[in-house]
Formats: sequence, structure tokens, C-alpha cells
Amino acid sequence: MKSRIGKTIWLVLICLLSSELVFAEDGPQLINVQGILNNSSGDPVSNGSYSVLFRIYNTAAGGSIMWGETRTVTTTNGLFTVELGEVVPFEVSVFNDTALWLGIKVESDPEMTPRQRLTAVPYSMHTIIASTERNYVVSGPDFSPITNSIDYEISVVMDGKIKGTTPGQVVTFFAPVHLPEGATITEFRAYVYDNDATQDITVTFFHAQGTIDTDLTTVSSTGTSTGWYNVTDNTLSHTVENLSRSYIVKATWTVPATAGNNVLGNINIEYTVSSLNP
Repeated sequence: MKSRIGKTIWLVLICLLSSELVFAEDGPQLINVQGILNNSSGDPVSNGSYSVLFRIYNTAAGGSIMWGETRTVTTTNGLFTVELGEVVPFEVSVFNDTALWLGIKVESDPEMTPRQRLTAVPYSMHTIIASTERNYVVSGPDFSPITNSIDYEISVVMDGKIKGTTPGQVVTFFAPVHLPEGATITEFRAYVYDNDATQDITVTFFHAQGTIDTDLTTVSSTGTSTGWYNVTDNTLSHTVENLSRSYIVKATWTVPATAGNNVLGNINIEYTVSSLNP
């Protein structure tokens, strides 16, 4: 039996993880392909399972194989659906070419012609892969005091925000930060409530390498405010190296006369990722 994909074949590329469309720890990115498998008479093949080899090329004929995997597809009235990339994950470099074609080979038949040209969607996927911005959040429960004797409060009532409880006492908190290897840190933002004219909240983001600590940025609250606001450094450009460094956020301040006038909220760290890193 000679099998072929009929005229009604289409490609649908789906961002399965939405804003998580990156080669990261969340899992592989997939291309969802739907098609109708017909026999040589143009009728849908019998319901069943068929071995199909999918390949991506950089030309309409000949050329180089950029990616490929063999899948078993199950047909119902000829219709099949398969998510490419589950067996052989896509590398970012696959989508570097300006034009790509999908080749399909069913069972022992030759590869079907013509190849199906991929639309612009894969390239937008590549763009997203190469520059997806993500956000890491550090909240109150992530912090630990510098010593167990420090008087501090973390409560559900405060929605995870932290404050000192003894006026005049210097409080210092640390929180570890776990970012993907190779990620590029672009922005550091601390949410604070500072309604005290004399005491400010200082937050430092640094990495430790052996006995050496290197500050990446420091932001501080200033003056007085009757509401929450953020202090931000959006000039960062640091590549994460987890094998040799540990990343840490440090917050410190002197508890004001009215302890609730200085409160630390969430810490947000913006970063981009472009490839799968262990």
C-alpha cells in the first residue's frame, strides 16, 4: 500500500507553556502537527498505528537535515495528531535558517513530495526562545535572619511581608536565589513600605564565590511614603554561573520607632534565558 499525506495537511505551532516558551527546566517545546493520511486512492487509511519519520530541512529539496524523529501516529478516519519534539528536543539553532521545510515519510514509503514549508510561526518561536523574559520572586518566607536571636516577624496576615519588631534594632535577612544556569539577569526590584524619615531599607543582591562576595546591585528606600513603591535597578547584565557561585539577596535596616513604618515586600528578579542549561 502506498500511503501519502493528502492535500488537507496543516501545521499548527502551539506555545504550550505560554510565557514559559523557553528551553528551560520546565520541559521541551513542541510543534503540534495535524494531518490526514490517505492511501494511493485518496481515501483515508484504515484506523490504526503507523510509523512516521518527520524531518526538518533547510531547503525544499535536498539540503541538510536540521532535525528529525520517528513517531508512531494513530489515525481515526485518516486524521492524526502528533507533537514533534517529544522524542528529540528542538535546539535553538534549528530555527536559525530563514526558511525551513518539513519532510514526512510513512512506513517504508519514500519521503513525500513536496515537503511542507514551515510558516513564520517557528521563527517567532525562535525569537521568543532567544529572548523570553522571566521573573523570579523572593518573598518573606524565603528569608532567614542573620542569627536566630534577631527579633523579626513573618506572618500570613502580612501576606509574607517582613518587618522588625523592636525599635532601634538592626535587622538583617538573607534569602538564596536559584536561577537557571546561563540566564542573563536584567533587572532587580524590591517592593518596600517606608514611612520613616530617618531609617531606610537597603537590599543587596550579590553572589558568593568561595570566600569572596561580589555585589551585583544595591537598592534602598528613601524618605517617607504613605504607600508601597518599588526601588529598581534595570541596568543589570549578568550571566548566571551556578557551578561556581551562589546567589543571595540581603536586606537590612534599623527598625524605626514605629516598627510597621519599615516593611519589606517581594523581591523581583527579571532575567532572560535562551537555551537549555542543566
